[in-house]
Amino acid sequence: VAEDDLKWALCTVTQRSFTVLSPIDGLLRLMLPGIDLFNHDANSLHRFRVKWTLNPAYDGLFRVVAGQAIKEGEQIFICYGGNPNRPEGCGGECSGDVAWNNGQYVQRYGIVDRSLGTTMVDGKWLAE
Repeated sequence: VAEDDLKWALCTVTQRSFTVLSPIDGLLRLMLPGIDLFNHDANSLHRFRVKWTLNPAYDGLFRVVAGQAIKEGEQIFICYGGNPNRPEGCGGECSGDVAWNNGQYVQRYGIVDRSLGTTMVDGKWLAE
């Protein structure tokens, strides 16, 4: 494999994988086909949900839940990490999510979060 092709593949996989918090394994980077169709917005009313099952096998159910009516052709956003405007993070089952700063958003997803305060230190949101 050519070096440039390998670099392209690594960047593509890195930016298209999603970070989730597993109750057993901690932070996981997973390829979730289709999840990259939803762009990030920390203030989105729509939610990315994970439901972990431990019996009979360790597995997870991943889904996007609408937080409001969706009009035909409307772009749907989800929160990729913690929300600076909500103390519980992304709310609901997402409360264990990690709050990314812009350096981490760039590294993981190739984006910059333009919302106010994308850094959390000692459980408090700071403006970046």
